[in-house]
Amino acid sequence: VDKNMSVSAMVDRAVIACDSINGKFDSLVADFEEKLKDKLLRENSLIELMEDALVKREYKVFYQPKYDLKKNELKGSEALVRWLHDDKYISPSEFIPLFEQNGFINELDKYVLNEVFAFLKEQKENNVPLFPISVCYCPEYFPQLPYWHDSRIHHTKQWYLLLPESKAYIHGINFL
Repeated sequence: VDKNMSVSAMVDRAVIACDSINGKFDSLVADFEEKLKDKLLRENSLIELMEDALVKREYKVFYQPKYDLKKNELKGSEALVRWLHDDKYISPSEFIPLFEQNGFINELDKYVLNEVFAFLKEQKENNVPLFPISVCYCPEYFPQLPYWHDSRIHHTKQWYLLLPESKAYIHGINFL
């Protein structure tokens, strides 16, 4: 213990250490580590930036092709979101779990779906063949899906939703 450290700083470190084992019922003791503080500061920084990043369109959607090797043909793609801030990409492993925890994932999911709809509309208007696009999103917000059923949907031929992990399934919805 640093004897020159204020009581307030000691309490802050104790809280950070306790938070690190929150929900870990097999841990009774936690030590403060500087990396815990750094992680918390990074998360707070991302939280401060997240809404402005949405307005500035810093979240970028990339399309990873799905290719059938047996038939040697493109079958569709998966929409992947990346965050480009100050010309540097922030790893999805940093921001996705954080956004799932604080609920901002709902806004990001809507943004990604809107981007996919706009992309499909542009493809259709340019007479480019349409392929299914898988969109991963937080299953907690699945009941809110009808909110996204608005005027943009009639521009798409098929929309595939891929729910992550244990609740995974593909749901195809035809709009034309």
